[in-house]
Amino acid sequence: MYKIQRFSIKDSVLYQTSLNIREKVFIEEQMVARSLEVENEEEATFYLLFVDDGAAGTGRWRETETGIKLERFAVLPEYRNRNLGTVLLKKVLADL
Repeated sequence: MYKIQRFSIKDSVLYQTSLNIREKVFIEEQMVARSLEVENEEEATFYLLFVDDGAAGTGRWRETETGIKLERFAVLPEYRNRNLGTVLLKKVLADL
Protein backbone atom coordinates (compact mmCIF):
# COMPACT_ATOMS: atom_id res chain seq x y z
CA MET A 1 0.00 0.00 0.00
CA TYR A 2 1.32 3.43 -0.84
CA LYS A 3 0.41 7.07 -0.34
CA ILE A 4 1.78 10.27 -1.80
CA GLN A 5 2.16 13.49 0.17
CA ARG A 6 2.51 16.91 -1.49
CA PHE A 7 4.26 19.64 0.52
CA SER A 8 6.45 22.74 0.45
CA ILE A 9 9.85 23.41 1.96
CA LYS A 10 8.03 24.98 4.93
CA ASP A 11 7.14 21.48 6.16
CA SER A 12 10.55 20.81 7.66
CA VAL A 13 9.93 17.16 8.58
CA LEU A 14 8.71 16.11 5.13
CA TYR A 15 11.35 18.26 3.45
CA GLN A 16 14.15 16.64 5.46
CA THR A 17 12.78 13.17 4.63
CA SER A 18 12.78 14.08 0.94
CA LEU A 19 16.28 15.52 1.17
CA ASN A 20 17.53 12.35 2.88
CA ILE A 21 16.32 10.28 -0.08
CA ARG A 22 17.89 12.68 -2.56
CA GLU A 23 21.18 12.69 -0.66
CA LYS A 24 21.34 8.91 -0.76
CA VAL A 25 20.40 8.60 -4.43
CA PHE A 26 22.00 11.65 -6.01
CA ILE A 27 24.90 12.64 -3.75
CA GLU A 28 26.04 9.22 -2.52
CA GLU A 29 25.10 6.94 -5.43
CA GLN A 30 25.47 9.30 -8.38
CA MET A 31 28.14 11.61 -6.91
CA VAL A 32 26.18 14.84 -7.60
CA ALA A 33 27.60 17.87 -5.82
CA ARG A 34 25.48 18.84 -2.80
CA SER A 35 25.39 22.47 -3.98
CA LEU A 36 23.65 21.36 -7.19
CA GLU A 37 21.26 19.08 -5.35
CA VAL A 38 19.75 21.82 -3.21
CA GLU A 39 19.27 24.53 -5.84
CA ASN A 40 15.86 26.19 -6.22
CA GLU A 41 14.36 24.51 -3.15
CA GLU A 42 12.25 27.52 -2.10
CA GLU A 43 10.45 27.64 -5.45
CA ALA A 44 9.58 23.95 -5.66
CA THR A 45 6.55 21.89 -4.77
CA PHE A 46 7.66 18.56 -3.34
CA TYR A 47 6.20 15.05 -3.16
CA LEU A 48 7.01 12.05 -1.00
CA LEU A 49 5.92 8.52 -1.83
CA PHE A 50 5.38 6.28 1.18
CA VAL A 51 5.19 2.49 0.99
CA ASP A 52 3.86 0.79 4.11
CA ASP A 53 4.53 4.02 6.04
CA GLY A 54 8.19 4.18 4.96
CA ALA A 55 9.42 6.96 2.67
CA ALA A 56 10.43 5.32 -0.62
CA GLY A 57 10.69 8.08 -3.20
CA THR A 58 10.49 11.78 -3.87
CA GLY A 59 10.19 14.31 -6.66
CA ARG A 60 9.46 17.96 -7.20
CA TRP A 61 8.32 20.50 -9.75
CA ARG A 62 8.76 24.21 -10.11
CA GLU A 63 7.70 26.93 -12.47
CA THR A 64 10.42 28.44 -14.68
CA GLU A 65 10.45 31.14 -17.33
CA THR A 66 9.91 28.45 -19.96
CA GLY A 67 7.24 26.44 -18.14
CA ILE A 68 6.91 23.72 -15.53
CA LYS A 69 10.05 21.72 -14.80
CA LEU A 70 9.90 18.26 -13.21
CA GLU A 71 12.99 17.62 -11.10
CA ARG A 72 14.82 15.49 -8.56
CA PHE A 73 12.80 12.30 -8.86
CA ALA A 74 14.44 9.55 -6.83
CA VAL A 75 13.46 6.14 -5.48
CA LEU A 76 15.52 4.40 -2.82
CA PRO A 77 17.33 1.26 -4.04
CA GLU A 78 15.26 -1.14 -1.95
CA TYR A 79 12.05 0.13 -3.60
CA ARG A 80 13.20 0.15 -7.22
CA ASN A 81 11.76 -2.01 -10.01
CA ARG A 82 8.22 -1.80 -8.60
CA ASN A 83 6.98 1.01 -10.89
CA LEU A 84 6.87 3.39 -7.92
CA GLY A 85 8.57 6.15 -9.89
CA THR A 86 5.78 5.89 -12.44
CA VAL A 87 3.16 6.11 -9.70
CA LEU A 88 4.83 9.23 -8.31
CA LEU A 89 5.19 10.85 -11.73
CA LYS A 90 1.53 10.21 -12.59
CA LYS A 91 0.44 11.90 -9.35
CA VAL A 92 2.59 14.96 -10.06
CA LEU A 93 1.26 15.20 -13.62
CA ALA A 94 -2.33 14.80 -12.41
CA ASP A 95 -1.83 17.68 -9.97
CA LEU A 96 -0.38 19.89 -12.69
